[in-house]
Parts: sequence; C-alpha cells; structure tokens
Amino acid sequence: MDKKALYLKVYQMFDRVHPLRFNCGRLCDQVCCRGTDTETGMYLFPGEEELHQESDFLTITEANFQLNGQPVLLATCTGSCNRSMRPLACRIFPLTPIITPKDILLVKMDPRAGGLCPLARKDNPYPLRPEFKTAVRRSFAILIQDPEIRAFLREFSTELQWF
Repeated sequence: MDKKALYLKVYQMFDRVHPLRFNCGRLCDQVCCRGTDTETGMYLFPGEEELHQESDFLTITEANFQLNGQPVLLATCTGSCNRSMRPLACRIFPLTPIITPKDILLVKMDPRAGGLCPLARKDNPYPLRPEFKTAVRRSFAILIQDPEIRAFLREFSTELQWF
C-alpha cells in the first residue's frame, strides 16, 4: 500500500473518535490549532506531506532538527482547517506513539503537550476516552508496518528522550 493510501486509511479511524465526548478545543480556545510562527506546529510523519501539498490551511516547512538524516516537516495551521484533512499529529494530540528499545509500540501523553494542552496536565479533570487511545494505538500498529515510518518513530522516540 502506498503511503498516501495508508494515511487516508488511518485518518478514517479518527472520523468519529476524539479525545473527549465534546470538542476539547473549548477547554483551551483551540490553542493547538493556532501556529504562531514557523517553529510551532505539528510534525508530519514520513510521506504524509503528499496529502497536504496543496492545502490552503497549512504551511509546511522544515523543522530545526532532523531524524534519520532527513529534515522533519512541520505543518503550521492558519487556525481554520479542513478537519477531514488535518494531519495525523493533530488527530492524535495530545498523545504520541513511541517505540521502545525492545521494539514495542506504546502510546503515551506527549511530553511537549503539557504546557499547551489542558488534557496533558496532571490536574486534568477530563480523562481521554479509551476508544481514542485504542484508535491511536491501532493506527500506529498499521503505520509501523512501513519501514520508513517505523524507523522515523524509533528515532523520534529517542529524540523525545523517553529512554
């Protein structure tokens, strides 16, 4: 399966599954949807940029670091997206997938989300829906079958300094 088809399949897993039963953007005034400059935004996974090259609500730039010798691409939103075509990182936020040194896929709260997302804070009164966590885990179980995405996640996991 080509990456474009793979991402479209995974995107569909989040059509009806969200972190909460209500729009979590009401808790923070949609702060995660407002990139303020070229250094803020959501990372694109390998090959995902193919789906967003002609997007009118995203700006894609290279982030200030590389993984596996390649620049990581960063998608910055204009603040009003086409929700059916938002990047995967937006769909899974505030969670992130990691691959352990023993090659085990885990889904964790993204450590970078704490200062931004109320759902990532220890005092969060709104637990994430179990179906949402399951969808994130299942989506990446599919995605890591692609060797390039698996390699990206291994390096990304190390970069997040989980281990």
